[in-house]
Order: sequence, then C-alpha cells, then structure tokens
Amino acid sequence: MPFGLLDQPRWFVRQEALGGEAVYEILEIGDEIATAEVVRAPGLRSGKRIRLLAAAARRMETVDLDAGAQASEPTDGVAEPAGARLV
Repeated sequence: MPFGLLDQPRWFVRQEALGGEAVYEILEIGDEIATAEVVRAPGLRSGKRIRLLAAAARRMETVDLDAGAQASEPTDGVAEPAGARLV
C-alpha cells in the first residue's frame, strides 16, 4: 500500500554515483513506485518531481538535511521513516 508523508517528518535520501551526489525528498511510496522531489542532483533542477522504483528508494541512504549529516543507513534494505502514514 502506498503511503504519504503528510504531517510526518520529512524523508530525505541520498545516492552517490559516477562521482556525483543526488538528494531527493520522498513524497509518496507504494509497492512499486515512489514519487520524489529533487533537492539537488546533477542535471536536474531543484523542485522537479520524479518517479523512482520504490525498491531503489528504500535502498538509498536516509539523510537528515537539518542536521547536515547522515541520519541513518538501513541495515535491512528498507529506509522508510518511522510513523509514515498510509494513504
């Protein structure tokens, strides 16, 4: 079932590849597809909404942008925030 992050802590993920770094905010995630907003990514404008495979989004490193540091790295391959709400 998909869930949205309405009234929940924001969920940011980071991916490093080919010498670049991308940071996305996961807005909604279902069984197959996640909707994310670009925070920063090479070649993409900030604020652009994109779709990712949900499994890939769950494997990305979760980051805390307010603290400017890594918040957690999932050990079970699932990086969903605590308290996420089903929609």
